[in-house]
Amino acid sequence: MIVKKVPERENKTRKKEKRRHDKENQAPAPTILMIWCLVNEDPLAATFPVNISDSRTIGHLKDVIRKNINAPDNVTLS
Repeated sequence: MIVKKVPERENKTRKKEKRRHDKENQAPAPTILMIWCLVNEDPLAATFPVNISDSRTIGHLKDVIRKNINAPDNVTLS
């Protein structure tokens, strides 16, 4: 059996390359945004947070807000 010893410097270089390669192949973690919403009627009593992913659209955000305030679909959110 023949064992070839790898020089320490060469071994460190391989480890660095592997770490760099691993980082390049990772997808970024999704970001969850917390948005505080105020209702015009009574801003202090009707304040509520909405958590939504950064990959969602304004339409998704409006749907989540609409559900939180129990608004019908024909109410316009701005």
